[in-house]
Amino acid sequence: MTIATRSQSPGGRTATCKECGQEFTPASGGSGLMPSIPIDTCPECSNAAEGAFHRILTEATPRVFITHIIIALNLVVFMAMVASGVSIFAPQSDQLIKWGADYGPQTLDGDWWRLLSSAFVHIGALHLLLNMWCLWNLGRLAERMFGNWIFLALYLLSGLGGSLTSVLWNPSIVSAGASGAVFGVAGGLAAFWYFGKVALPRSIIKRDFASILTFVGYNLSYGFARGGVDNAGHIGGLLVGFALGALLHRPLPAPAIRSRLRTGLICAGAALTFVLVAAIARKTHESMISYGRGVNYLESNLNDRAIEEFKRAVASDPAFAVAHHNLGVAYLRQEHYEQAIDALKKSLELNLEGRVRAMAYHNLGLAYSALSRYDEAIDASKQSIQLDPQDADTYYDLAVAYFKKESYDEAITAFQQSLKLKPDQADVQIGLGETYEAKGLQNQAIAAYDDALKIDPGAEVARQRLNELKTRGVRAASAPRH
Repeated sequence: MTIATRSQSPGGRTATCKECGQEFTPASGGSGLMPSIPIDTCPECSNAAEGAFHRILTEATPRVFITHIIIALNLVVFMAMVASGVSIFAPQSDQLIKWGADYGPQTLDGDWWRLLSSAFVHIGALHLLLNMWCLWNLGRLAERMFGNWIFLALYLLSGLGGSLTSVLWNPSIVSAGASGAVFGVAGGLAAFWYFGKVALPRSIIKRDFASILTFVGYNLSYGFARGGVDNAGHIGGLLVGFALGALLHRPLPAPAIRSRLRTGLICAGAALTFVLVAAIARKTHESMISYGRGVNYLESNLNDRAIEEFKRAVASDPAFAVAHHNLGVAYLRQEHYEQAIDALKKSLELNLEGRVRAMAYHNLGLAYSALSRYDEAIDASKQSIQLDPQDADTYYDLAVAYFKKESYDEAITAFQQSLKLKPDQADVQIGLGETYEAKGLQNQAIAAYDDALKIDPGAEVARQRLNELKTRGVRAASAPRH
């Protein structure tokens, strides 16, 4: 029967049901996402078709449990993270890496398990709830359509594909979450409907396909509009899921026997493709592997080894700004100040951004100060403060440079600003006391040393300076007057 025609009647717009031939008044409104889908069945026929379709799905896959297990695993992992001290709403990058997030320097250097574990680690409760809500809506339908174990393969392989795309496209970010796998489920459903030629009721198409379009469109547009969202993982998961959905779809009603050999070959082929892509990613990002090793050595205070790895990283990728910065830090720790200055200046020329750029200026100031180049140290510290005015340590370093240059008023101002941002600093109080002493302001110096001892009763320098000042004061008071 051809698609029904619409006619106008005194009571409003009407249509003729293509199934039963009865006229009906379509519901007003509807989804603006699917305007091309005609309303050609009455509500009674739509409900009957939807019920029949759900019976076919239930017969094909009587029980849905994989979706529930996946959601439960994600919740358990997140609760374990929170119980270990991870923030509920804003986990730190190092915490995410510890729990198995995808991070290029470690993933590419042998931690390949992160490609899968990252799909069960989430960046806060909101991230978790959004992904699980989408999985609940899409996963149960996909599991019915594909079958339990094929759905599991679709989900896991899509998650792997999304993680691998992320590490290939941008290995420097910390990536986590089930969204790549959920995008794969969405892609798999779309491919099933398109290639499987399933006789879906239009009410289901309109509702579920619109949900998929909304999910995919919103997440991708949100990711492109803002930083910090791993759209490479989303797109990778979506494409892998669509490809697998096209290859693994089955007719509905499902046949009694399904070709396990065909399914196994498809999954094995996908796994082999991932291995080849992983090898390409490793070869492409050799500089990132060296960088990751250098960071590990730097954290373990193995500075000579860190220098070797960072030098390899910048030799492989001369534009690797953060590697130049960390090379400068390693040189600074080894007291190779000229080399540190060269590496840090190079990192700044390569347009480091945000907090890392402020750190580069901070470290550059330390290197200049160690070489008694105080004007350059002061200029570098001021540059750091412009980028990060809340860093108490940089104000302290600025104050020290002013003190050594004998610019005592400026030093006092910088010390006081450091204390304003971070009051409980005994060493800053000691520096402030020494500056007051240099200006001959003994009472202020005594007050500063007293404050240092209140913060840290074991501060021997403050105790010694305080005793010397008090002794000098007693001597001055008892000296004969003429």
